[in-house]
Amino acid sequence: MKAGWSHQTIGDICKLINGRAYSKPELLASGPTPVLRVGNFFTNNNWYYSDLKLDEDKYCDDGDLLYAWSASFGPRIWRGGRVIYHYHIWKIIPDERYVDQLFLYHFLDWDKDRIKAEQGAGTTMIHVTKASMEARKLALPPLPEQRRIVAILDEAFAGLEALRANAEKNLQNARELFDSYLKSVFSNDSTYESKTPATKRHSKRHAVQSLDIDDPEAATRTGGRAATTRHIAGDFSLCVGMPKEAARQGWRWHALTDLARMESGHTPSRRHPEYWGGDVPWIGIRDAKRFHGAEVNETEESTNQLGLANSSARLLPAGTVCLSRTASVGYVTIMSRPMATSQDFVNWVCGNELDPHFLSFLFLTQGEEFFKFSSGAVHQTIYFPEAKAFHVCIPSLEQQRRIAAQAEKLKRAAADLERVYMRKLAAIDELKQSILQKAFAGELTSATAVAA
Repeated sequence: MKAGWSHQTIGDICKLINGRAYSKPELLASGPTPVLRVGNFFTNNNWYYSDLKLDEDKYCDDGDLLYAWSASFGPRIWRGGRVIYHYHIWKIIPDERYVDQLFLYHFLDWDKDRIKAEQGAGTTMIHVTKASMEARKLALPPLPEQRRIVAILDEAFAGLEALRANAEKNLQNARELFDSYLKSVFSNDSTYESKTPATKRHSKRHAVQSLDIDDPEAATRTGGRAATTRHIAGDFSLCVGMPKEAARQGWRWHALTDLARMESGHTPSRRHPEYWGGDVPWIGIRDAKRFHGAEVNETEESTNQLGLANSSARLLPAGTVCLSRTASVGYVTIMSRPMATSQDFVNWVCGNELDPHFLSFLFLTQGEEFFKFSSGAVHQTIYFPEAKAFHVCIPSLEQQRRIAAQAEKLKRAAADLERVYMRKLAAIDELKQSILQKAFAGELTSATAVAA
């Protein structure tokens, strides 16, 4: 240990005060005093309030040092005005004869990563007991040296925060690049093309030619209720029912079932393990989440011919576009090879007038829009009558393929940029930890902070 430094425990130089536990009736939607909980310790949102009158030590004010010790844990210098703090938060009062508050804050910020490491990989709910926190040791220099170190850290971290803000802005721009392109292409209000009247729904005869199938009634294979007759408008080339919006020049509205065969999925019985395992990939919600916006090439589970024969699951061809329609509405993926799906999906086998990748990008553009087409008291679901009534606005097949190719190119470029800026953010975090490591090892000077 460096000369003049001494080892101290947190309990020797600080007082830790727990906040107050609350029952649900004591947490109000509005009231005179905000209640700071672990859930909004770092985010400053989703506030509750209390009208209780408590002892002074259960309140905190600007400048107090707080520590959340459960779940999302770590220190914070509070700057949000007078609040009541919850039981899962400590107010830490340092003994100013021995330790500078900001020096202690930086130590606790650095030390939380050591706590994570001690908890072990994969632990999600970390709880730090009061006894273990009071027993944690730190190397403590004299007060003037603590303040010198804090000044260097503040200067270094101000520079790092500027770098972080710039990287986060660029990361957000990269994510918005692809999204902006899709919305510009599929927006009903797009200004780069003039508008022509919407076309009438294709006849069954045309549907047969478009889908290249023999049976007109095979346009959908979901059974159940017929398509709804109501109209639900959308903003991005998709609506339920006959569209009221005019199509752009060169684009036409079509009933999606005139262009693609609609298929549902099913889950083979879990009571029959012999139905599971085999050579038929089976797409579930977790697969769709993992491959959202891309082709799915592997699945967590698979079924087999016995499972297909004894359920309503169907083997669908490569290129089938899958849209999740239940509690997790809006995941979009494309089968890279023949697969089956759960009943959580509505699936589209495109005919010869609709490019599946174009349809996938059209679906992907909807985002939160999909909830316009869903309903349900507990979980939002796109029911089959609404899906059967989907209408899409599309250009020629050649233009569909050009749009899909450009969208794929921009998606890859945006993903590359996102990886670059994620690496930069990780490097900033590593640099901060390196500087803190030097600070608490007694090796920090202005020169070493810059070099780090």
